Amino acid sequence: MSEIEVIKLFIDEREEKGFGPETTVREVVVLLLESEQGHLFLGDSEEPLEHHMKLHELGIKGHGHVHASHCKRVHVGVEYAGKGPIEKEFAPTARLKAVKDWAIALPEFGIEAVERPKFGLFIPGQKDPLNEASRIGSLIHKGECKLILELALRERWQG
Repeated sequence: MSEIEVIKLFIDEREEKGFGPETTVREVVVLLLESEQGHLFLGDSEEPLEHHMKLHELGIKGHGHVHASHCKRVHVGVEYAGKGPIEKEFAPTARLKAVKDWAIALPEFGIEAVERPKFGLFIPGQKDPLNEASRIGSLIHKGECKLILELALRERWQG
């Protein structure tokens, strides 16, 4: 293995950093989160990587996509029409589409299948729906592992 080999990590699909193949997961976590108290996820994995593993041991060749989070799981609560929040745990790598698909099918909310495509997830109090491709870990605040979202029609009538 060459000493000059560089592995590029795309962090939350935005930032790119170069690391050596001998870099450990712990070192990446400390750099990204400024703490050893965190987790690194590879791609869409639901389980964090073990801190002692080296990047070359993960099968990353040249580049990889990772997500760093202080949380191993995120408690997501969804409210709809005064009902809820109904909560479920997700990995921080879960996409908002997966959260919406779960929430919109809840029998407690009673949304008919034909109406479901009209709905989106919102941060409470905001008027624009969230991007369903976003990871829930990108929405939580540092030190928190909980997120409350609102399920509503994508196009709200303003009166």
